[in-house]
Amino acid sequence: RSYLLKRALHIEVTGFYFKLNNALVQRKDGSGADYYINAGDTKQKGLEVSADYNKHFPGSAILRSLQIRGGYTLHDFTYGTLLKDTVNFSGKQLPGVPKNAVSIAADLNLTMGAYVNLTWYQAGETFLNDANSAKTKGYNLLGARIGFRFSYGKWMLNFYGGGDNLLDEKYSLGNDINDPRGRFFNAAALRNYYAGVRIGHLCKQ
Repeated sequence: RSYLLKRALHIEVTGFYFKLNNALVQRKDGSGADYYINAGDTKQKGLEVSADYNKHFPGSAILRSLQIRGGYTLHDFTYGTLLKDTVNFSGKQLPGVPKNAVSIAADLNLTMGAYVNLTWYQAGETFLNDANSAKTKGYNLLGARIGFRFSYGKWMLNFYGGGDNLLDEKYSLGNDINDPRGRFFNAAALRNYYAGVRIGHLCKQ
């Protein structure tokens, strides 16, 4: 853990190794219902990096503050020994966990009440079954929001609009791991937009 740039930048790095005996492994029966069994052991090695940058602009007539948050994860999760009937899955990657993932979020606030929020998430390929014979492709999710906050009498108003999945990626909102029917995916929404207004009552000091 470290602070840089006059403590405006905070960086934290974590490494870990976790070995689990008699691990719970997800299965699905012919109807698609989940059940779990104790099967073998797992070896979970990983690296997680996070960074936060905060900057204020006290003398600026336009900019008020900027905050950037980022993270990276490397998860090398494998089975140690795993036998299912006569099939040996030892050494295979654990399904459902992307090996690499990156996330970045940025918030820019202006002095006149306007603001911009940006988010980006990138996930690498993810295995969907113990045999590692089915996997997802990597995908990138980009989101953006712009808005304007101001007070009116006793009320605080916030008008905003934005979009999600702006790159129009096709990805799964949640994967059904080890589905015997091969139905692993639950399709997420493609590019979409929204707008709204939030009204709050100002509290007296």
